[in-house]
Amino acid sequence: MRNILTEKSVHLKLIIENFGPFEHAEIEYRPLTIIIGRNSVGKSLLLYLTWALSISTPQFEVIEKYLTLEEGQQLVKSYENIIKGLKDSKDIENYIKDFVRIFLKLLPNMCLDSLKSSLKKVFNIDNTRELVREGSDNAKIMLEGNLGAYLIIKLGDDIEILDHYMAIEDYLCEIKFRAHDQNTISFEGFHIHTRLTVSNLADLLKLTFTVISDYLAHIFPLFFLPEDMSALLVDGRAGIVRTLLSPYIQHLLTGRGLFYPDLKLSDLYYYLAELLYKNRIRIEMVKNLLRELGCSIRPVFEGGTVKIYVDTWSRKSLRFERAPSGIREILLVSLALASEENPKLILIEEPEAHLHPRAQKIFAKIIARSINMLNKFIIFTTHSDYIIYSLSNLVALSSIRSVEKLKELGYEEHEAIEPEKIAVYLIRQEQDKSIVEKLNVTSEGIPEEDFAEIAAEITDERARIYFMRK
Repeated sequence: MRNILTEKSVHLKLIIENFGPFEHAEIEYRPLTIIIGRNSVGKSLLLYLTWALSISTPQFEVIEKYLTLEEGQQLVKSYENIIKGLKDSKDIENYIKDFVRIFLKLLPNMCLDSLKSSLKKVFNIDNTRELVREGSDNAKIMLEGNLGAYLIIKLGDDIEILDHYMAIEDYLCEIKFRAHDQNTISFEGFHIHTRLTVSNLADLLKLTFTVISDYLAHIFPLFFLPEDMSALLVDGRAGIVRTLLSPYIQHLLTGRGLFYPDLKLSDLYYYLAELLYKNRIRIEMVKNLLRELGCSIRPVFEGGTVKIYVDTWSRKSLRFERAPSGIREILLVSLALASEENPKLILIEEPEAHLHPRAQKIFAKIIARSINMLNKFIIFTTHSDYIIYSLSNLVALSSIRSVEKLKELGYEEHEAIEPEKIAVYLIRQEQDKSIVEKLNVTSEGIPEEDFAEIAAEITDERARIYFMRK
């Protein structure tokens, strides 16, 4: 199965109305999407909403809940036509599409139920009305995807679909099924090409769910993914892992009363430790950062699970949760970016936390390599001018086509970022609402005026202080 997230697959826009502090906001995602702005303007809110949408996986095991009697009868008839067609060596493509079409039509309501659950878990709320802007009756979430598809959802005391166009027929016209013998069918989608044995209903359902994965990846890439394909690395990572991974409280953890994103960070640690143990993480991508942090890492199989140990420059060997704070903040982020497997979508709150400016510069290179070499999609919030300046330099670097010149400057080929791969959004407060402004990223880099203005203010203030001292 191919990677269903590729740069070419992503044409996706999120539009919200009366959500949180936003009266209206639009975000169009790129392989690297950066959200900047002052404190308490809604940066993390957008990040968490994106994550909630990404993990709202349709629950196929309860699909009978959505089927009408008529649709159930149509499924039985389509199934019989497919099995008969295979035996008689007939063209069965239309029969399979009839079968798949019924499931695709159920998707909006299946996704809606998953989203309702995800929003409550991610934001730790009992009622989705808590996400509605003060003074408004309801909020709207609008998704625009490929083939002209869209989904408009209303949030209030409950959550419902206002309107949708799922481009089902457009999609079905583009995909292909082919029978190879009496029980083998190949499927050619936009992102998945596979061949399966189909001899019973269970096999046909497996094929159908594969088609649905391809469909969602093409229509709404980054959203409604299998949950392990995306990861949110919340702020306060150093404290969370020190608490949740400590042996003395492991037996007390039941999940009750704990923030869902924090629990998922703990799960991510064990997943990445396992990948590190299996050599499925490109450790060379993070070695310069580890060197800057004064440490190396190694996986150790211990107590039935894999743990990560940190060997420090002072010859101490520490379990990850006992490592210095800078390491606890950035290590899981870096390993996720360097993973050859999932997560493919990585959302990060303030990756600069606890990092020296030089470490932030090195981290920017890891981001570039993750996008260019591993096809990751990265969304992060930041207050760091160091990271913005470093990434801006990597964008400007993309205009240099000579590998020799890149090396002369101290960079590798995969560390340059094409400007079309980046979207940067500045959030600012305007009276009683937050405004989202898309910044124009060019071959010159990322606009830096917002950070430069603050730096100028500080410099001017210092000059006035020195003047008053005379």
